[in-house]
Amino acid sequence: MKPTLDIARRVMLFFFFPEAGFRKEVQEKKITKTKMVYAAIINFAMPLLFLVLGLIINANEPLKQQVQTWQDTGVTEKIDDYGRYAPIPFIFILDRCGIAARSPFGVRVALFATSYIIGDAIVFRTKQATQVQRPKAEYGTTSFPSQHTNQAFLASMTLHHEYIGSKGGGVVSAAGMFCAAGVGYLRYARDKHWSSDVLVGAAVGMITVNMVYMFLYGLLSLLMNKLYAAIKGLFKNCCKTKKRAH
Repeated sequence: MKPTLDIARRVMLFFFFPEAGFRKEVQEKKITKTKMVYAAIINFAMPLLFLVLGLIINANEPLKQQVQTWQDTGVTEKIDDYGRYAPIPFIFILDRCGIAARSPFGVRVALFATSYIIGDAIVFRTKQATQVQRPKAEYGTTSFPSQHTNQAFLASMTLHHEYIGSKGGGVVSAAGMFCAAGVGYLRYARDKHWSSDVLVGAAVGMITVNMVYMFLYGLLSLLMNKLYAAIKGLFKNCCKTKKRAH
């Protein structure tokens, strides 16, 4: 392969299918057109669409009010309060069920924790800066964007990046996205948030995870590997000391 074509392929994989970036066995396979299109939609088209639509609706008060009247539910249970956490266990256990994860367990923890901290910080600061009134005044003035939706999409996007490159990963990714979309819909339909809050919250969650996997994966992997080696070395030294003592 010519150097220019090889660079173009690497750039394309990096931006449209970053899940392949650090998995040699996936890199060497031919990425199917279907998977490439799906990855491009999930990684870029969806968060960009959510962000643009959310900002447009938020800037147009009559439109925001009108959209809010389109849906209402009689759901009173806090399904969305718990649903935002639903994808998290699957990030760490599906590899035990025969679906290969992209990253070792410790690296997955570091990636998810980093994404969660960054995403929550962005949402919290934006809420404080905008002070948008919620659809129901009694809920306060921290509406934009939705933290529940952000957290749901953070988890589902991590699930997507970890398993989409493996057999059965497409189903896993779609299930995670469906769960996150359900959380966002309930926040909007129960008048906990405006539709714009939900759309931008989803975009922040998805973009945050994308950026962490694209630009911090190598660093976090290196740090976790060094930490593991240090702990392993410390454990061996403790065992040796105990043996000498006996």
